[in-house]
Formats: sequence, C-alpha cells, structure tokens
Amino acid sequence: MGIHFTPRLLPAVGLVVLAFGAPGSCAPTPEVSSAPQTGCLTGTLHVVWNHTARFFLVPSADQDAAGAVEAEVLIADSLLAALGGPLALQDASVRISGEWREGPPPKLRAEQIEVSPQEGDRCP
Repeated sequence: MGIHFTPRLLPAVGLVVLAFGAPGSCAPTPEVSSAPQTGCLTGTLHVVWNHTARFFLVPSADQDAAGAVEAEVLIADSLLAALGGPLALQDASVRISGEWREGPPPKLRAEQIEVSPQEGDRCP
C-alpha cells in the first residue's frame, strides 16, 4: 500500500491543498449510534445574542480538568420561560442534563437545568 499524493490548486485565494492517503481511500466514517447519548455539564452559561439568544456553557474548573468541553446548549422555550428567560440565565452557574446532538460545536439539548447547584450536585 503506497501513499497517494494529490495536489489541488485553488487559484481564487492562491492556496495549494495537499491530500495524503492510500489511493482510492478517504477518511473513515465515524460510527454513529442510533441511541441518544445523555450528558451532564456543570459550569457558567453565557448568552450570545444574534437575532435570537444562543446559549453556551463553559465547564467549571473541575469538569474542565476532567476533559469537558465548551458546548452549545439548546433550550426549549417552555424550559427557558420557566427559568425566567435568557437574561435570568446570563452568566449563571448551572448544572444541565440532557441529550447530546451532533455538530460542531458540541450541542446538548437541555432536559433539566438547575441554577446555582450546590457543590455536591456537580455532574459525575
């Protein structure tokens, strides 16, 4: 099995893209499970305004050390209203449990949000 080298020239921006791999191969497709993956994150929730509110959670220091990543949080309007709306959640310390969705950035569809969780209520 040899290495296949394919140069590509993109004249509009003056870049050359080099693709390496075995001839006729492409990157492996990741396995996708049909079962939803549940997750839990603890950290600070930030609201980004761009026509509508988008929510991003920055993990707490203990979860960051454990490898947790910043994630976009998808919050249903009914859950958002029960918590007082987007402004009530801006920079709030939260514990969010829900279901992971595909995409970059990682997305967690919130099923439950606890504002100002106690120290023992952190995600495992």
